[in-house]
Amino acid sequence: MSTSENSKAKRKFLGLWVTIKDNDDALEAALAAKSAAYYFSFVPIFVLALKLLFDINLFTFTSDIWFNYYCIFQAAVMFLVARRISPEKIGLVPFIFAWALLEVCLEPKPISIFFLIYSFNCLRGYLKLKKISFK
Repeated sequence: MSTSENSKAKRKFLGLWVTIKDNDDALEAALAAKSAAYYFSFVPIFVLALKLLFDINLFTFTSDIWFNYYCIFQAAVMFLVARRISPEKIGLVPFIFAWALLEVCLEPKPISIFFLIYSFNCLRGYLKLKKISFK
């Protein structure tokens, strides 16, 4: 089996779910948390821009000033987390999963649920690398 066929065989659902068989697959899954963290950092800025420029509010639970602070805080924290994740430093992967879980609990939208499942795959890779299993 060639390398490209091997990489296709371990990815499912349009390449978003990594089948974890060894530590290389687990590292690939854990490093995917970086893209989830970038998503959680750029989307609040986009939502805040829509709210401030066009008065479009995508969330229902918000008060104006606290929502602005929340968006800025989330964008800053998740951007720093995304910059920190590397093959040597994957300790913040559970934090990204917890943040995705918080997002789903606060405002369950389909994209939030998608990123919860995506970050769960990253958590599986992290747990495999840390030798923790649920079996």
